[in-house]
Amino acid sequence: MAEASIDTLGVALEPILDLRAAGSLKSTLQQSLVRGQPLMIDASAVSRMSTACVQVFTAAVLETQKSGAALILKKSSPVFDAAFVTLGLADILNSIKPQDAK
Repeated sequence: MAEASIDTLGVALEPILDLRAAGSLKSTLQQSLVRGQPLMIDASAVSRMSTACVQVFTAAVLETQKSGAALILKKSSPVFDAAFVTLGLADILNSIKPQDAK
């Protein structure tokens, strides 16, 4: 899931982010953020996303905003985006998208 480079860490999310995947997603994000490197997320393969995974991801975004760490959504699927919009969290999603992708 994680791919390291010199100055950023890339994480490609799994296609199925259902309730069973929430714990694994939380661990992956926590381990990646603890390194202190900017984190680039590729959510382009996500084809299913549960509310639990949206909550986990939202918590990671809020934590990075609080700590000043960088978390950037490099790519996202329509399903990933819709999960946030449906729950009224479009602002969270937009806060991590590159300016040219909004």
